[in-house]
Amino acid sequence: MTRPVLASLAAVAAVAAAPRGARGERVGAIVIPTVDAPVDAMALTAALAARVDEPDALAAVVEARRAGAQPRAALDRFAEVANLVGEGWRAYVAADPEFAAARLAAARTAAEELLVLSGGEGVYADTCLRLGIALLHLGQRDRASDALRLAHALDPDRAVTAAEFLPDAVAAYDAAIAVTPPTVAVRIDALAGAAIVLDGRAIGRAPLTLDLAIGAHVIAVTADGYQPYAHALELTAATPLVAIELVPDRGAVAAARAARAGLGALGERDTAAAIDAIVTLADVDAVLLVASTVRAGAPALLGQRCTGGAACTAVVEVGYPLDGDLGAALGILGQRLAGAEPRYRVTLPGDVRVRRGDGAVGPGPDRTGGRARWYWIGGGVALAAIATAVVLAATTSDDPPVVTIDPDDFTRLTAP
Repeated sequence: MTRPVLASLAAVAAVAAAPRGARGERVGAIVIPTVDAPVDAMALTAALAARVDEPDALAAVVEARRAGAQPRAALDRFAEVANLVGEGWRAYVAADPEFAAARLAAARTAAEELLVLSGGEGVYADTCLRLGIALLHLGQRDRASDALRLAHALDPDRAVTAAEFLPDAVAAYDAAIAVTPPTVAVRIDALAGAAIVLDGRAIGRAPLTLDLAIGAHVIAVTADGYQPYAHALELTAATPLVAIELVPDRGAVAAARAARAGLGALGERDTAAAIDAIVTLADVDAVLLVASTVRAGAPALLGQRCTGGAACTAVVEVGYPLDGDLGAALGILGQRLAGAEPRYRVTLPGDVRVRRGDGAVGPGPDRTGGRARWYWIGGGVALAAIATAVVLAATTSDDPPVVTIDPDDFTRLTAP
């Protein structure tokens, strides 16, 4: 099984090393409900489905988290372990066990985080096995036996034979797993009800006390709403307690809450955490926030593009005629946002136009001669193509600028 493990590690390393741009940018979207929206949330989500990869990014991240998705950094860790194991084993084959042991020890430490991921236990077991063999040739028999026993505990079906390893390594492995070390009573203290896996075997829920063999172990602890925990342990006769503190998974919790109640129900910090969770767990490069509203009696779209919770564009507003094409309006909105600089916080969910609306679609007091007044608020540089169709309103506000497009210019911009 060793060669397949190394081959799979190499494949993961290649995937992790590939830049995101090589597969094309992936974009998710979140529809922000608006008072008196001319386009309801379901219809707007359906229209976005033709233009983005994840039209309901909040639902996507909740499902991804439920399925055990981890950030892309986890793939990077697989790649790191693969590189270290490869270096270490090549050094061992080249008769340099000291360098081999150093590299394999570093690989084992890096592999701790993988214990909560699919395939992680097998990678950790293979690393322990190779480290044990390298330590054996350095004369460190006790440490070697510990590593070999842990490799067996994590992957008991692994065949270690002379077809793959030197006879003395096989004999040392067989001898190590035949030994039954003395035990010590250990209390494992963590969040009440958290699931505990020790050496690849589920042993119950925290807190609990049990007899464990003295020596090397690995523990993984998981609980809903918290980041998974994995760590290596070295138990001695004087180890009465293992205390574990879980870290809340703020992003996943915030995203789940937003999926139920909307981004507007979150505070600024949780909104940013939810966006960060989408970018990392739903595997998208950017999140497009979109709302449908009414401006001066005509339909309009509001949009903001975020590549992180604290890296968003200004809010862009695109007006379009009563009989205008929603898809074309979304296209213009996407183009304007794609070229904007992401240097603001998430502001669209709390935007006054989202919270209050601007009345119903149709003629109103803000319309003159069938032409709406559309504003670019907050300063900045006017879009050259529509400079004559916008009015600049002076402001001393620190809020980011809002770009708007006149409905009449929408017709010109979308004309074939």
